[in-house]
Amino acid sequence: MYMSFYFFSLQPHIEILAATFFVTMSIYTLNKLTDKEEDEINAPERKKVAESGLILPVSLSSYVVALALGGMEKIEFVVILLIPLLSGFVYSIKMGGFRVKDIFLMKNTVIAFSCTTVAMMPFFYTWGEYNKLIFIYSFFFLKLFINTVIFDIRDVEGDKTLNINTIPVKIGVNSTKKLLYSLNIAILAIIFTGAYMNIFTKYLPVLLFSVVYAYLYIRFSDRISYKLLYDLLVDGEWIYLALMIYIINVF
Repeated sequence: MYMSFYFFSLQPHIEILAATFFVTMSIYTLNKLTDKEEDEINAPERKKVAESGLILPVSLSSYVVALALGGMEKIEFVVILLIPLLSGFVYSIKMGGFRVKDIFLMKNTVIAFSCTTVAMMPFFYTWGEYNKLIFIYSFFFLKLFINTVIFDIRDVEGDKTLNINTIPVKIGVNSTKKLLYSLNIAILAIIFTGAYMNIFTKYLPVLLFSVVYAYLYIRFSDRISYKLLYDLLVDGEWIYLALMIYIINVF
């Protein structure tokens, strides 16, 4: 969200940054409850969290705070901030004997779509900049899609056991990495096209770094033995990119 504000040539609004934080905390916390079966195999250390009686109160209170913060800015933000919650229900809860999460490609698409759509809230302060919207949305969507698949590579053994049809389960880890390399090249094309259209010019070094960085964690994604490193290297990328953008704008 911090990056999105600057991509739309705006100063970040602290209320929206906070709302995004609380939505993310709520969904990820709630996910520990809905994914207990998978986590018992892929991340058994999360079992205590899933069994905690604090999960629902923390998740719900976080979401209420997020909606309140977003609604105070613009009423449209309440609707947008509800998208991850609705997606989370569709994604994790079985309906008619199956979950969207179990459908090939849907898991990654739903997560990337809901997160990217929330990150587009700054657009509502700039109505009319549809060229920016298309390129910025495409950049975030593909980055997030790649990130979700990286975690599927980490969890491939547990997903095979539970018959969850992730991309690495269906086509294998090596073919998955080739697919991710292709998507990363597509991101590079988006960046250069956006720079040509004077959308990404100021942040071109940061975005090129993100492509190189992604290439590295795609390449070594099946060689990381310590699972916490996935969070630090993959999800942590957004922190590194945001810090670089902060430095560019300060100096």
